[in-house]
Amino acid sequence: MGRVGKFRNSEDVLLWLFKKDGCFNTKSACDVIKVRLPKFGWAKWIWHKCLLKKISVCMWKVALNCLSVDEKVKSVGVSIVSACNCCSSRGIEDLDHILNNGDFASNLWRKVSVEVGVPFLAHRSWKEIVHQWFNRAGQSSQLRNLMGLIPCLVIWRL
Repeated sequence: MGRVGKFRNSEDVLLWLFKKDGCFNTKSACDVIKVRLPKFGWAKWIWHKCLLKKISVCMWKVALNCLSVDEKVKSVGVSIVSACNCCSSRGIEDLDHILNNGDFASNLWRKVSVEVGVPFLAHRSWKEIVHQWFNRAGQSSQLRNLMGLIPCLVIWRL
């Protein structure tokens, strides 16, 4: 007899459909309601054991677009005038401006790229820049390990 057959001549029993044995437990309930984010390829570098946790948390906020910049504040209805203090163009403070396209950010990425020998990608998004660095990173050597940590440190500095 299958699972249904053994309950046929007995009282009604509640079955929890999210577990094979039909029994409820809190772990299976948490699994049902948990919001599952897509796998994040940079996680091994963002949460690297050599990085301070505050740098990892900052990178995670940046990666998930949760960093509090003027653009984000405006998007929730707060009326502010946005102008970057770090560059002559006084551009709007959004993630791309602060982390890549602003004067200070692009100069920093350019200098770091030259020092390590990574091509500098002007006028790209911050995600493309960081993705390029993480693609060059690896566990096989100290230099490749540094390639994964440098973008985290640069973004922390920015």
